[in-house]
Amino acid sequence: PTCHLDRPLVISTAGRDLVKQVRRRRRVSEVPESGSDRRHWEWLWENVSYSIEDLAAVSGLSRELVEKKLAVLRGNRLIYPDGTINRFVTQYLKTKTLSLFKAKSASRPSSKRLAKDGKTDKIFSMSDEAQQPFETRSRKTSFIHKMGRPAAGVVCPPYFVLSHGNGCPYRCDYCCLQLPLGNVSGPVVFEHRQRLVRETQKFLERGQPWLLSAGESSDSLALDDLTRLSEDLAPLFSRQDDGLLFPREKKHKLLLVTKSVNVERLLSIREHANVVVSFSLNAPEVTERYEHGAPHPYERLRAAGQCQRAGYAVRIRIDPIIPEEGWELWYRPLLERIASEMKTKGLRFTLGTIRHNAGLRECARRRGRNGTVFDLATSREGADGRYRLPVELRREVYRWFKERLPEDASVALCKETEELWRDLDLDPANPKCNCAL
Repeated sequence: PTCHLDRPLVISTAGRDLVKQVRRRRRVSEVPESGSDRRHWEWLWENVSYSIEDLAAVSGLSRELVEKKLAVLRGNRLIYPDGTINRFVTQYLKTKTLSLFKAKSASRPSSKRLAKDGKTDKIFSMSDEAQQPFETRSRKTSFIHKMGRPAAGVVCPPYFVLSHGNGCPYRCDYCCLQLPLGNVSGPVVFEHRQRLVRETQKFLERGQPWLLSAGESSDSLALDDLTRLSEDLAPLFSRQDDGLLFPREKKHKLLLVTKSVNVERLLSIREHANVVVSFSLNAPEVTERYEHGAPHPYERLRAAGQCQRAGYAVRIRIDPIIPEEGWELWYRPLLERIASEMKTKGLRFTLGTIRHNAGLRECARRRGRNGTVFDLATSREGADGRYRLPVELRREVYRWFKERLPEDASVALCKETEELWRDLDLDPANPKCNCAL
């Protein structure tokens, strides 16, 4: 790795640029010859000097708050040690700046997340969409639909899907969305937020309680600081019994599924009953090899703990498990961290192993992804036609996890066969998995 230590570090906050000249320390520690990508990242920051006191003085924030915010920027790799900024952040800052000038010069209302004209109903009222860190599109079909039935013999509970967008900023080699999204190269956010809200309100009128997943076709929280989707949806699920003479015994639930640590808006929402936040975790070695751009799994775990302490129902997905050589040594520290940082009583764990549909490997190759992630999934069994690990290996992996997960937690499998559920003494007729109510 290289680090240009003579470049300025620029942090934008409260509409002002805080510029601090980065200087080389007198002595730079030795570059790690080996180790993880995270270790090299830490080394770069260890050898860059900057003043927390100066940043606090210019921004008007406390030293503790500056350190907290900078830790988030570093952990999510939004700002780099050489002074440059993540391109998504750069695009967003340019967009916000341009929108402010356009609003003043054209006497337009300031940029808002919803245009209240009843016609466009877009998330942003900015016209220069090329500057946005995501693409916006109009959705012609319903935002909410019921998930199709699983193939015979494969366990997957019925639930509804909220399609608020497609794709996400991360570039996981194994992502199953590469196949259905075709040529979509980056995240897409659908317009017409008011219609989405109305459809959600209509959904909540259903008598039978259902789970509504907002993480099927995109990451629920990766862009939430920009789209504020959680702020629009969480209060609806919290107040779903308002106006009812007899409150429901069971409620509808909103499921947010994420690899991000973007939970600040969630933590600021007071009304969040019946909102479930599911964090997708994996071994750090898997993240380094195959989950490009995604936050470190221990950072995700820290965000999960914050949500749990804030009163959210939290679930954990360890999926896909990739049992390459030495996998037990990869995953054991992850399980230990979960047990030490989370309240595990009643915590739902959903396990899944690497699997893929026919055509996904070739699609990943065309996108420049690492197709070797699918090498172990050579067995095409089950009525759904997916390629999976050999059943003996899957049974071994699941049993290893089940024996090491906290005893007071709940364990389930994702899109697995009824046979394997029974082999592991799990009830396929009553799955308590990630997408179950």
